[in-house]
Amino acid sequence: MIKKLLLPLILLFFVTLFTNIVENASIIINLKSGLLVAFGMLLSAFIAVTFKTLKDLFTSLGAYIQQKQAMNENLISDYLIRGKS
Repeated sequence: MIKKLLLPLILLFFVTLFTNIVENASIIINLKSGLLVAFGMLLSAFIAVTFKTLKDLFTSLGAYIQQKQAMNENLISDYLIRGKS
């Protein structure tokens, strides 16, 4: 029983500690830190893989999002048609 509670208690401790640290920090510092992390991830991605691979990834993601939007529009139109009859 104690082993099952250990991980949630540790996570709760670190979340509490993190919120205390963030509340006392300036929002400008948090923004700068977030941008630094985001650009660091992008830079490491560009170094790790080729541009063609990243282009294919974003193309695939765009196609997936467009497909999901089309599917949602079809579901909505089907729902509206069934609702009227």
